[in-house]
Amino acid sequence: MLKKSLALLVLALMVVSLNAQHAKKAPLKSEPANVTLSAPLTGGVPTYGPAAASWVAVDTMQNTFGPAIGALNPLAVDPATGTVAVLHRARTTYASSSGSMVYNYSTDGVTWTRVLPAVNGAQAQAGRYPSMTIYPSTSQGTLPVFSWPELVSGAFGGVGYGADASIGAGTPVAGILTDPVVLFSSQVPTFASANVALWASDNQTDASIKLFKTVDFQTVDTLTPPTWSSASFDDGGNVT
Repeated sequence: MLKKSLALLVLALMVVSLNAQHAKKAPLKSEPANVTLSAPLTGGVPTYGPAAASWVAVDTMQNTFGPAIGALNPLAVDPATGTVAVLHRARTTYASSSGSMVYNYSTDGVTWTRVLPAVNGAQAQAGRYPSMTIYPSTSQGTLPVFSWPELVSGAFGGVGYGADASIGAGTPVAGILTDPVVLFSSQVPTFASANVALWASDNQTDASIKLFKTVDFQTVDTLTPPTWSSASFDDGGNVT
């Protein structure tokens, strides 16, 4: 009796399984895909984007590479008077040499005035790569201050410096400093602080940097701070 019951149960399960296999499967559902179609541009060339910057011609110079060193500062601004000035190498159409140092100034950024004679007009006029700052001296007023490397026998054997009596005065004083041991470099940036005008040069003879400072443009002190010595830079040649 038990065997008969088991046989009937197995037969019933087989019938159910066969019916399930022949049952109709439910259709597969899916979400429709988003389709993006490219559309052609219309209306010509797009006009968005940065506009061309406006510019003003300040002056002309014989050699356009004069301000092309990142360590230089040929442009100076005096917020107190609203004056901007730029020092550059000259052109022989208005100066005696392309190594003449000439500056221009403006109070509105549009109209510029060239100041002559050249800052180094009484010197050899072999200046290169000029820099300048505006020196707010309490004793002498607001002075434009200049510095540059000077070619001596075809190398940078000198450092030039100068100042005008006031911005646009055209009565400059200048000088050339040389060193029998040190050969200077093409980078002589200028700066001023607390009634002291300063400029500096990294040297080609060794890795040191020389600092120059003055309060009256008659006496110039020179020094190499200990942290600027050649040994501080592992005597690694020109540091820049």
